Amino acid sequence: NDKIPDVRKSALECSAKLLNLFGPKYLKMHEATLVSFLLSGLGDEKEDNIQLAMKLIKECGQKRKEL
Repeated sequence: NDKIPDVRKSALECSAKLLNLFGPKYLKMHEATLVSFLLSGLGDEKEDNIQLAMKLIKECGQKRKEL
């Protein structure tokens, strides 16, 4: 984890974007790592990042239902 909250925020956003854009082949290869990273955002010290992680997890879950 980075010490700068904005870096952690950007990393959460990038991880969610990858989860939502990857095709089945790459999703299967990287899903566990990316989901773990999003889940780690729930333990962030900054409340904004925690809320963002929850929002992104929900969005990714909705996207997975569509696949």
